[in-house]
Amino acid sequence: MSRVWSSGARTCVWVCGLVVAGCADSGSEGEPAEFETRSQSIVGDGVLDGGEECDDGNTAAGDGCDASGDVEDGYNCSTNTLPSRCAPDITEIHTNGDGGYWFSAVDDLNGGGAGSCGSGACATPWSQGGMAPDVTHDLLAFTWAGETYSTGVDDATLDAQGVAYAPSKWRGLPVGPIPLSGAGNVQYGSFLDGNVGSTLGLDATIFGGEVFFSDASALLRDGARGLGLNSFINNVEYTNTYRLPVLDPAKMGDGIPDFLFINGASTTGNRGGAEITLRWQDAAGVVVVEDQISVAKEAARPLQRPRTDFTRTSNGTSGGGNALRDPGSIAFDASYFGVTPGNASSIKFLEVLVLSLIHI
Repeated sequence: MSRVWSSGARTCVWVCGLVVAGCADSGSEGEPAEFETRSQSIVGDGVLDGGEECDDGNTAAGDGCDASGDVEDGYNCSTNTLPSRCAPDITEIHTNGDGGYWFSAVDDLNGGGAGSCGSGACATPWSQGGMAPDVTHDLLAFTWAGETYSTGVDDATLDAQGVAYAPSKWRGLPVGPIPLSGAGNVQYGSFLDGNVGSTLGLDATIFGGEVFFSDASALLRDGARGLGLNSFINNVEYTNTYRLPVLDPAKMGDGIPDFLFINGASTTGNRGGAEITLRWQDAAGVVVVEDQISVAKEAARPLQRPRTDFTRTSNGTSGGGNALRDPGSIAFDASYFGVTPGNASSIKFLEVLVLSLIHI
């Protein structure tokens, strides 16, 4: 918290118990009691106060947090740690849906043109001739910071569609067992069961006979290279640890995304998102760096508006069928989490602790 004290011609700035500017007694401990107090937000001090949405420790434009402490268009900013850290939004996706190729963007949801996509052909499911996804489809490419990156699933289709992209290879993490209970619920494309009008039940024949009650991890591993869209698990906590490939120190902070989180759903009911703690560990399991992010729909703007069914895992009953959803997706350079050229070579494992939903 930054505060300004003013009395006559003298003005002091006091930050966290230390007078830092503008007073003859600059550097003294404690609040300068001889001045009348008034709170003031100081953008650029790395402290979130007043009406600031973010404070990244500077007032420069073009880095996600502007000189007024507002998140800039096209960015999302985390305030879990301060100064705030900002990353570009994913703005477009290309998939193999709707007959082989499909495109959607934050300002062109479901490829239906600008607008909310709440009605008409844009909101009508694929199975009924519309533009809204209602089955699983695989991520072929995404656009981040103005650059489109392929995922390696099907570059030939991107070429055929004339999509310019930087070739890359992506795959989902091999998610381990995820038991569902209590408030947990499952969502999937509303036409998965062959009937867009009915609600998906906990059908053991789906995903090779795996039963959602005992293990829902198949939902997060579906699709080519584990990059299937339109599969969700809500209100679930789980922890998985993954052995990482050798991290190249030269690629930390190079401005090319290293991690992609897709299908982020609400945990708070007010456009929240999955709370994810990432613990980067060395060969002995000692944490090298730890961080927490929120895949929030208020930060990660929806890239598609699919139609899904919703089933409660506590009793297998429907919570709503064929409903439009707004999953969020977000990408990061590894440096966002504190992985640097200096510590990258020592990191061998990644422990992921998830509250609610993630498809990573």
